[in-house]
Amino acid sequence: MKLTDIFVKRKQGNGKVQKHSDGGGLYLYITPEGKSLGAWGTDF
Repeated sequence: MKLTDIFVKRKQGNGKVQKHSDGGGLYLYITPEGKSLGAWGTDF
């Protein structure tokens, strides 16, 4: 799933941490309060 601008803006907090991935190493975390945090990671 692509992490588009529209996707990120529409996501809201639901009382638990949500983790979304684009399949290429980019992760988006949504906090329970609705704040978004981006992270980049790789698997070796």
